[in-house]
Amino acid sequence: MISPDDFSKVYLQSLGMSSCFFFNNSPNRVPNIWLIWKTTVATPNMLCCSNQQITVEVDGVLLSIIHAHCSYVNRRQLWMDLHQLSLMNLPWLIIGDFNAYLSYSDKQGGHRPSTVAMSDFRDFVGSNHLMEAPCNGFHFSWWNKQVGRLKILGKLDRMFFNILWSSKYPDGIIRGTQSALRRRLESSWLNTIRRNSKNRSMRLTGG
Repeated sequence: MISPDDFSKVYLQSLGMSSCFFFNNSPNRVPNIWLIWKTTVATPNMLCCSNQQITVEVDGVLLSIIHAHCSYVNRRQLWMDLHQLSLMNLPWLIIGDFNAYLSYSDKQGGHRPSTVAMSDFRDFVGSNHLMEAPCNGFHFSWWNKQVGRLKILGKLDRMFFNILWSSKYPDGIIRGTQSALRRRLESSWLNTIRRNSKNRSMRLTGG
C-alpha cells in the first residue's frame, strides 16, 4: 500500500501527468483510491470523497471512482452517496471495484453470492438508470490466487454510465487488460519506497 508521501511527483511529470493528484482518506490505513490525470486534461473539481469513492467534475461531466467495501451493509452508504450525485443530472461515468455481483454468473467458485447484496446492487443500478459499458476482455476481473477447488473468480470491476454520458460519448468500452501506465507507476512506487526505507535506515544508524 502506498502513502501520499511515497508518491513521486517528479516521476508523474516525466510521464506527462499532472503533479497534482487526489486521494481519499481510509480509516486506519493509507488511501485506497487515487486519481491522477494528464497535463492536457483540465484540472478536475473534487465534489465528493469517502473511504469508498471519489467523485470529480471535469468539463461538465461527472466521474466517480469506486473501491467499495466488502460488506454489503457498509456498501449501502456508497449507494446512497452515489444516488445523491445522480441528482446533479450531468453526464456521469462510474468505474472501479464494486465488490459486488449483479448475478450468480459473475462468480465462479466459493460460496454463492448473497442475494441481499445482489439485490442492493441491482436496485442501485436500476434506480439511477445506469447502463453497464461493454467489456472487451476477460469476464472475470478478480482471482483469489488459489488453484483447484479453492480457486474463486469474480467480476467485481465494472463501468457504468447514464444516458447523458452515452449521448456525449457513444463509443465507450472497457478493455480488460492491465495498462502500461499502471505497471510503470507500480514500479516507481516500489523504487521510491525502497529509497525512502534506505534513507530512514541510514539516519537511524548514523550512516
